[in-house]
Amino acid sequence: HLRWREAYAHRWYCRYREALTSAREGTHQSQQAGDPLLTAMCRREIGLACRVLGDYAAARKALDQALSLFVELGETVYEIHTLGNLATLCWYEGAHEQALQISTRALNRCDEAGLTLQRRLPLGDMGASAVAMGALDLARQSLEESLAIARLTADRTQEILCLVHLGWLAVRLGQGEKALASFKAGLTLAERIRSCSEQSWLKAGLAEAYRLIGEPKKALGYARQAEKLARDSGAAYDQKLARWVLGRL
Repeated sequence: HLRWREAYAHRWYCRYREALTSAREGTHQSQQAGDPLLTAMCRREIGLACRVLGDYAAARKALDQALSLFVELGETVYEIHTLGNLATLCWYEGAHEQALQISTRALNRCDEAGLTLQRRLPLGDMGASAVAMGALDLARQSLEESLAIARLTADRTQEILCLVHLGWLAVRLGQGEKALASFKAGLTLAERIRSCSEQSWLKAGLAEAYRLIGEPKKALGYARQAEKLARDSGAAYDQKLARWVLGRL
C-alpha cells in the first residue's frame, strides 16, 4: 500500500521515473501478498507512468492488465478511470476515433451503474477526442458538461483538464481571447493546488493564444517555459506539443 501511495505521490509531482519504480515494487509485493485489487492499482500506476514517459506499448499492457482485474473484481469506478487512461493513451497516439469509442464505453458503464458524477471523466475524454477530430459541437457540449460536474464535485484536476481542452477548442476556432481566458484560469488553478502535470500543456496553450492575438514575445516566453517543464519531467507528449508550438513561432 505504501509503494502504491508513493507512486501516486511521485506522479503528482511529475517524478515519473520514480513513480514507475515504486509502482513496480508495489506490484511485486501485492502479488506476493495475494492482493489482486492492490496489484491492479499498482499496474495502473505503471501504465500511467509509462504513458507519460512515451513507452506506449508498456503503458497499454499495464493498463489492459489493470482493467481486466478491475472488471473481474467488480471495481466499476476503477474500471471507468482506467478506460479513461486508455482513451488518453489512444489520444496521445493520434487514434482519436478509438479514444472516442473507449470514452463512449466508459460513459455507458457510468450510466449502467448509476454513477452520475463519474460521468465527468469520460465526458472530458470525449471532448478532447472531439476537438482533435474537428467535431466541435460535440467537443464543447462534452467539455462543458464535464466541467460543470467537476466543479460540483470539487474535482480540481478534472476542472483543469476541461479548461485545457476548452482552450484548445478556442484556438482551433481562432478565438484567441477566449483561449487565453481558459488557459489562464487553468494555470491559476493548477498553481493553487500545486498540480504540475498540466502546467506544460497550459503554458503551451498560452503560447498559442498569445500568438493568435498578436503578442509573439509573450508567446515565445510561454512556449519556452512549456518546453522546459516537459523536458525536466521527461513527459514525451508534452515535449512534442511544446516543440510544435515553438516551431510555429
